Amino acid sequence: MRNTDCDLQVGDRVCWEANGNRVGTVVQAVGDGWVGVAFDEHDDAFHNLDGLCKEGHGYWLYDDMLTLIETSYTPEPLEPLDIDRLFTR
Repeated sequence: MRNTDCDLQVGDRVCWEANGNRVGTVVQAVGDGWVGVAFDEHDDAFHNLDGLCKEGHGYWLYDDMLTLIETSYTPEPLEPLDIDRLFTR
């Protein structure tokens, strides 16, 4: 289930086109459209998102400033178990 306050979710891969097409991963979605992104490449202007990523890789942005590259992994739904079959002798 996706967070209704934000179009992006933790684990999504994103691109910040306005800042040189920087690519990173959403590490926190806090609501009202704010997300913390851990970028792949270091930048002295970036920080560590209060310990959520390496120093110089994190930055807070509005989700509408980013382009979604790949959604986070969502597992396939499991088939329901046939309980009667499991417990019959």
